[in-house]
Amino acid sequence: MAAPLYFFPRLTLDQLAPGGRLSAALLAATDTAAVFGDIESVREQTARFESTGPGPGGLSGVYLAANPPHGAAPHRIGYFPDFQTWTEAIPESLWIGLDKEHPPTPADLARPRQYRGEAVRLAGSDWLIPVVRSPHRMTLLPCDLFWDAAGQVRKRIKARYAQAWEDAGDAFDLFYNPETAGSVAGGLARALEIAVGAIGLNYRYGRHEQNGLGLVDNENWEDVLAALADVPFVRAALAAEKKSEHLAADAGPNTPPG
Repeated sequence: MAAPLYFFPRLTLDQLAPGGRLSAALLAATDTAAVFGDIESVREQTARFESTGPGPGGLSGVYLAANPPHGAAPHRIGYFPDFQTWTEAIPESLWIGLDKEHPPTPADLARPRQYRGEAVRLAGSDWLIPVVRSPHRMTLLPCDLFWDAAGQVRKRIKARYAQAWEDAGDAFDLFYNPETAGSVAGGLARALEIAVGAIGLNYRYGRHEQNGLGLVDNENWEDVLAALADVPFVRAALAAEKKSEHLAADAGPNTPPG
């Protein structure tokens, strides 16, 4: 219903977005690239407000929110403490506000383009987790097509998703590698990192958002990784195959009686 609102204290809009493009250095310094890294036009893709009055922490600064695909901007752009919950994500550099009356929904955080996958129930809503690495379908993320040395057409995941592919390898091993089944190298910290990254492929979601919204918890992180590794599809395919074999066995041999 309302996307999170980001407040950059002591900054002007020109400092935040010189030339109409968000500063890559600032996004890196505030760890907000997961949310704003794909924004090409601040004017067209964001709601923003430069305030000279006191905001979170009693400071002036710039408020920024990404416009969701459905086009509805946050209900309140500015500092309204009676209607918002503000958290200082990075001391003196970044505050994040959530609207009490209109908490974020998947539609508010959705990226303009979403990739196919599995719906996973998180915090009471369905979130679409892309299939990044699958034993049957390779990946449902964008791929380059090319000819190999033998003239066969091959596909390779696009370079910008190479890290997602590598991260999904740990999820793949969790479900399909007999030697590592049931555990993730790196433990719960690594599992959380992979799960948050998976959500971030289709939604404006990263570490700050996890700390504020808490979509991933100790009960559902495995569901996210399962979707990432195409486990629901594989299980359904195996079940259909088993059912087909069972029906064939019940039918008996295809020979006439007598």
